[in-house]
Amino acid sequence: MLIGFIILGSEAIMSYKILPWSHDTDKIAHMVLHAVALFLGSVGIYAAFKFHNESGIANLYSLHSWVGLGTICLYGIQWLLGVSTFFYPGASPTVRRRMLPWHVRSGTACGRVGFPGEAHLPSGRWPRQVQLGSPAGELHSSSGGTSWRFCCAVCHCPNAQRAHACVFSSAQALSH
Repeated sequence: MLIGFIILGSEAIMSYKILPWSHDTDKIAHMVLHAVALFLGSVGIYAAFKFHNESGIANLYSLHSWVGLGTICLYGIQWLLGVSTFFYPGASPTVRRRMLPWHVRSGTACGRVGFPGEAHLPSGRWPRQVQLGSPAGELHSSSGGTSWRFCCAVCHCPNAQRAHACVFSSAQALSH
């Protein structure tokens, strides 16, 4: 789920503005990357449910479960509406013009809920620590900080051309 939803989803958001290809090629890359991210996120949810069922653990017992499931559902709805509005050739220019601000805002909102692992990832690890009997705080999330910085770089860069610079400067800050 980390590679699919967080990394590919973020790359899909940036790909629409950053890739140096034609508008139609950028649109296809944006759609395909989001489709792969949605597929991998769905596989991750399936794997979590399967593991819980085989291990006798209750499903949807933590904040992490509910936020993750809700985010993937909203992400799927966003993807379907985006494909039907912007990729489907039958949509009128007026509908596309009216939907664009909603598409951008709801996509950004989905990213802000699902991408920041700082708040989301540890909410799933704490119940796992309790189940395994490890003391609270023993298991730390290094990927949480990385995901949070990546989300900030993707969602908060005012200029799309500077987005990669923000991501790389965040990655450099983590390595020092």
